[in-house]
Amino acid sequence: TPFQKSLAEAITENGYLVAESPGWGTGTVDLAVSDPERPGRYILGIECDGPSYDSARSARDRDRLRPQVLEGLGWRLHRAWSPEWASNPQRELERVLAAIGAPKTPAESAAPEPKPVESTETIVRDDVPAPAAVPQVTEYQTARPSLKRKDKDLAAASTLSLALWTAEVVQKESPVHVVEAARRIFTEAGVKRPGKRVQAAMEEAVDELVQSGQVLRRGDFLWSAGMTKPPVRDRSGLPPASRKLEMVSDEELAEAVCVVVGQSYGIAGEQAPAAVFKLLGYSRTTDAMKDRCDSIISGLLSEGRLEDDGGLLVLAASSHT
Repeated sequence: TPFQKSLAEAITENGYLVAESPGWGTGTVDLAVSDPERPGRYILGIECDGPSYDSARSARDRDRLRPQVLEGLGWRLHRAWSPEWASNPQRELERVLAAIGAPKTPAESAAPEPKPVESTETIVRDDVPAPAAVPQVTEYQTARPSLKRKDKDLAAASTLSLALWTAEVVQKESPVHVVEAARRIFTEAGVKRPGKRVQAAMEEAVDELVQSGQVLRRGDFLWSAGMTKPPVRDRSGLPPASRKLEMVSDEELAEAVCVVVGQSYGIAGEQAPAAVFKLLGYSRTTDAMKDRCDSIISGLLSEGRLEDDGGLLVLAASSHT
């Protein structure tokens, strides 16, 4: 909202880093202020009256449940009101700055019910790790290997040529399913149904790339040799065959889970699959997709990349470093 943006700009002008609309967990924090003395930590969450505030199921839920949930997890909440900002922005800004500088105290286990008439109420979560710069979710870009007209007869193509074209695909689409990598070459050559000879030649080309160390193979996926973390890509623009679940690597799916968890500052496990696949460009989540995502989440919990914080999935502290 304009109010939220104006407030964020004013706080920033006073020397603080502000993240807008982080969308944390079950209670939305519209602005999150970083600790200037401890980079990478958030010290204050600000809730602005606006669409997210009004979207609570009722005023009772809004004024009672959200602060209880957030304070129970160690936050202090500062609620800022647009009417006060419109009438006297300097005074409202001073209140916000005072809340930012307020001493950090542990949240009480049974905080009293806040009064709706109060214009401010604070959330600060002590020692809450701010996620590292969230990887940008990019549109999936498909490769077009550089076949010339004379190369269209794949049955006559050399293993070296097939390897070079495959390397072009991997360079742009890593990690890419081996079937997808071959499909790019077949499409460019105008081949709809490759024969067994061509398929065998493709497999030989992939083997040569892997043996030479130019490409890494992990299961059915081909990786650029220098890639350690996969990009998270929106597949909404791909054709159906390329949007099949098996065309997404476990590693990219795991990164998408971490992006969703990091952006939400905590999300219920049952809500994660739909959010993850929406990020990847899928309009609906099937049972198979949910099961696979749940399996990935279990693995991330076992590896220590995610933690269960009172029923919410959160990034582990080590994931922020």
